[in-house]
Amino acid sequence: MHQPWWERNSLMVKICLAFYALAFLACAWFSIGTYGGGDSWMHYLFAKFAYKHPDNLMDQWGKPVFTLLASPWAQFGFMGVKVFNIICALLTGYISYLIAKAHYSKYAWLSIVFVFGVPIYFVCVFSGLTEILFALFLVAGIYLYQINKPQWAFIIVSFMPFIRSEGFLIMPVFILMALHYRQFKSIGFLFFGTLLFSVIGFIVYNNWKWVFSTNPYLMAVNVYGKGSLFQFVGANESIAGLPQVMMVLLSILIFVMAYSKQVKSNNFGSDHLLNIRAVLIFGSFASYFVAHSIFWRLGIFGSLGLIRVMAGIGPVIGLSSFFAFQWALELKLAQKTWAKVLAVLFIIAVFFIPLKQNRHDIPYKLSDLEQAQYQSCQWVKENNLQNNFFYFFDPFVAHLLNLDKFDSEKTSSILYINNSITFRKDAIIIWDSQFCPQEGQLPKRWLDENENFLLLHQVRNDRNFSSRGDTLEIRIYKTLNDVELKNMK
Repeated sequence: MHQPWWERNSLMVKICLAFYALAFLACAWFSIGTYGGGDSWMHYLFAKFAYKHPDNLMDQWGKPVFTLLASPWAQFGFMGVKVFNIICALLTGYISYLIAKAHYSKYAWLSIVFVFGVPIYFVCVFSGLTEILFALFLVAGIYLYQINKPQWAFIIVSFMPFIRSEGFLIMPVFILMALHYRQFKSIGFLFFGTLLFSVIGFIVYNNWKWVFSTNPYLMAVNVYGKGSLFQFVGANESIAGLPQVMMVLLSILIFVMAYSKQVKSNNFGSDHLLNIRAVLIFGSFASYFVAHSIFWRLGIFGSLGLIRVMAGIGPVIGLSSFFAFQWALELKLAQKTWAKVLAVLFIIAVFFIPLKQNRHDIPYKLSDLEQAQYQSCQWVKENNLQNNFFYFFDPFVAHLLNLDKFDSEKTSSILYINNSITFRKDAIIIWDSQFCPQEGQLPKRWLDENENFLLLHQVRNDRNFSSRGDTLEIRIYKTLNDVELKNMK
């Protein structure tokens, strides 16, 4: 009997990946801005100047593994980094399909639609953020473990903390599986990445504790405040979309029923594929989600409560949802005509949810801050000030003025640290109202009230851009003398 085209996995996978490749490339090409704002630009700059400044490859905020892998692409500009993330996403989609195929071979290609149907993951793909590479390593680790290559899986997972620090949250999930299967000797491979970077840290910085002593999130000062424990629960529609949220909740019920049945038959944990679905896939999602909820509630580890961090587990959200959907398709009730129509409508909804949730952003335009920075940097160029020494915080400035942010002979970050900041004579200061007062700890009145700073230009946008009611403003100053601001209040 001739197999319908929609049941031919090999064909549909090629169609899906080709379609999403074109969609992602189109979104990236026509987006003059980027999701993630300053973080996105900053990761790009770390990668772009990694060869000129090798220390970038060891910077734990920039993330060593991401910087290393993205650096060749960054030499082609910001579009190069976006293409790198697109390639990572497509590989993630394909590996997710390979994982799904072992569990439900029929319509396994739909797993790609479910993974890319996670709104927060979709919108992060054409950016310079680290979440996409993190997600690739996560699904690669799960797939390798699923095909009984635990040591290789553990090695892959061991490098995840150097793509995003949350990798340390994923490692216990794999340890749990190793303990269940009594793979005690293999557990050591989970620490391969940490050991390798500890050795490199000792060789380069004479510091065995480099991995932890330089982690910016362990040392983070709480400048962002804290919020509700249910911050991410409340943002469920923006993170996963209502259709997939329903499936994820159903998957929890399925796991409970399946394990309850095993307990009654004294056969607990015997189903390897069920363990993969419940522990590695859903467990990775749950541990990551709960940890971030706690971090934001307590205001620790530099948490800002940003929902975009959930893009790092976007594929396991999609896979959990896909498995629940496939389970429902096998029910006798699902053979009804109306149920089949409902299933098709559900898939269509999953497909379009990312476009609906991000309809005002795709393709990405410049944010209000980026528009203001663009105007201010154009003024700098028109007045031939590019050759001055620059102080700024917003990394977008470095991109606009083609500055090497890591060259201390040409630029410096606005950062009032240890109650002091020093400015050199005849330098240009680009102060912004978003980053400088908070992360930089430098309010504009300190500059306005000091006669050594001359205000040259300003760009204002009276629309409030934060929950604090701040007005967006860029102020360009020139320093008339060397000056140190010390012990300011």
